[in-house]
Amino acid sequence: MPGEAEESNYLQTGRDRHAAHVAPSRAAADLVVDGTASEAEMRAAVMPLIGPALVPTPAAPSRARGCAV
Repeated sequence: MPGEAEESNYLQTGRDRHAAHVAPSRAAADLVVDGTASEAEMRAAVMPLIGPALVPTPAAPSRARGCAV
């Protein structure tokens, strides 16, 4: 189990890295999901964006020719 010093270090470096990398990209994000929301609320926010990508597209007919033996 981590001690107080490790926890403090993790929280501080995590905050620094969040401020440097995650927070700036938030402005360009198509969607920001609240990780503290319920699963149903998060799913309702995400599905309109990714739902269409989950629908399988019909396969194109194969143009491959069989080999006669």
